[in-house]
Amino acid sequence: MIKIDLTYLETVGAGDTDFIKQMLEMFQKSTLPEIDNLEQFYETKDWTMFTSTAHKIKAPMQMLGQESMREQLIQLEMAGKGLGNRDTISETLTSLKGQIAELNTEIDKMIKSL
Repeated sequence: MIKIDLTYLETVGAGDTDFIKQMLEMFQKSTLPEIDNLEQFYETKDWTMFTSTAHKIKAPMQMLGQESMREQLIQLEMAGKGLGNRDTISETLTSLKGQIAELNTEIDKMIKSL
């Protein structure tokens, strides 16, 4: 089970549960679909968009305390820039996609409990 750390959102939102709920919903609507985009950019070898998308997803992961996923996105970003091992991109994307599906489930539960 993935544990979500809301410390950052609680601090920024001064404990406002409506704010936290809105941010979680925005995460689901804007950030989660980007994983599909990452896969598409990888398949088409569009390294500029691949790198940009991996970079864009890092901050929201950090805001939710998902350091492991953030690290994977850094690896993908570096590989997209040609500074890392591109042979592991497919495996990392598959792993990340599964983790994000689990994160999405946990966010759904959290939103309902707020």
